[in-house]
Amino acid sequence: MRTTVPLALAALVAWLALLNPAHAVNLVTNGGFETSDFSGWTLNGTPSSLFNIFDFEPHSGQYAMFVADYEADHDQIYQTVPTINGQSYKIEFWLRNIGLGNDAVQVFWEGNLVLEQKPVLAPVNQWTLYKASVTATADGSELRLGGFDEPQVINFDDISVTPIPEPSALLLAVAGVAVLVHRGAKRSS
Repeated sequence: MRTTVPLALAALVAWLALLNPAHAVNLVTNGGFETSDFSGWTLNGTPSSLFNIFDFEPHSGQYAMFVADYEADHDQIYQTVPTINGQSYKIEFWLRNIGLGNDAVQVFWEGNLVLEQKPVLAPVNQWTLYKASVTATADGSELRLGGFDEPQVINFDDISVTPIPEPSALLLAVAGVAVLVHRGAKRSS
């Protein structure tokens, strides 16, 4: 039993570490704009569009992006991320609203609006984390973010889509460890 219980506990800790979202793989290409351009993204704007990558006070890394359509039309960036039909995912991104004014932000998942703020509620000139939970209805899902700001800009950084572990996977791991502990206890008696 002395060997089996610590081994079972180590297995449980390792499994829980794998389920930790901090270890989850980000499915978004260039979500932090660290390529210093829009690699991986498609831009969708209007004649008054103003998109750019900047290196002044990003949330993390060296770069972030801003959007500032001065005619109050939503400029958007989008990409298709490699999802699995039926799997749940967590969308996260950091947003900074540079100034109060006529502004808005929208997030779409597979063409469905999952987040909208008009006006943007984030504190002025402060990075704020936004989250949404979604489920893929196809293998490959489009993530689209957009917004506008008059007369300032809205910044986006560290955009991610990560799988959410199924509760059944955690229950299966706990059950497996319980079986190992039980078998170890029987062998030592």
